[in-house]
Amino acid sequence: MKFLFIILILANVLTRAQNGFVLADNADKAVIKFKMVNNLILIPMTVNGVELTFMLDSGIAETLLFSLENKDVDFKNVEKIIFRGLGETVSIEALKSVKNDITIGGKFHDHSHTIFLVLDEGFNISQDIGVPVNGIIGYHFFRNHPIEINYIKKIITVYRDKSKFPKKIKRFSDFPMSVELNKPYIDADVEMKHDKQSSKLLLDLGNTDSVWLFPALIKDFMYNRPNIDDFLGRGFSGDIFGKRSRINSLSIGNFKLKKPIASMPDEFSIQHLKLVKDRKGSVGSEILRRFTVILDYPDQKIYL
Repeated sequence: MKFLFIILILANVLTRAQNGFVLADNADKAVIKFKMVNNLILIPMTVNGVELTFMLDSGIAETLLFSLENKDVDFKNVEKIIFRGLGETVSIEALKSVKNDITIGGKFHDHSHTIFLVLDEGFNISQDIGVPVNGIIGYHFFRNHPIEINYIKKIITVYRDKSKFPKKIKRFSDFPMSVELNKPYIDADVEMKHDKQSSKLLLDLGNTDSVWLFPALIKDFMYNRPNIDDFLGRGFSGDIFGKRSRINSLSIGNFKLKKPIASMPDEFSIQHLKLVKDRKGSVGSEILRRFTVILDYPDQKIYL
């Protein structure tokens, strides 16, 4: 069973600007080992001196914590806020904690990190994934440095800047990537039956599927047959339902993936989702894991 976690913070929940993660002064790069479970990347993070496990998700803007697994972490400067997410209900309470000390891989750290603590005890993705997971980290992990994800070796490499891997990128193809509302997007060609459409898609490491498409936002969209009605995943505030079927292909530049399974959430499930202009869906980790991926937020490029 696939699981998807999409989080949207209400427009009236404003966070103070964060400098974000930086490398240690004498380091050109940091190497972080990760575990791969159900197409999801799990990384160790030390939060205020306590080691926890977080899911890495490019599809969320903020850092969330929802389970401590009987560990004691000291959080200060806390205030109550409200989240709204993708699913059947509309809101959920959380606590916002600022000025937290985060370290990842020994050389990658943020000494003033904002974390949102989810108060709903029913929201614990550990049961869905099958291993203990304490939280989810997104945009702030990626924002300041090029990040390489090697799915085969299960290693993430954080580079100080692009000049630190000039020989490596010669083996890659690079594509434009826009970062909007703190999330990365690319243009890909989606071929349903015979017609090919250029589509703006979210690069979503937290989506375990291949492709998500939003039928209501795609001109002249018609479901391929056969298709099935299915449970697609669990959003921040409820279950997500829709259809699944194969499409002819998904192309990113010269890379063409034939017959991927597309998941298509119903309109009710996405009615509270704040979409950027022209977005048509998402590319998930079932496709991204087939590549070694470099996400370069500062230069707004993706390398495959």
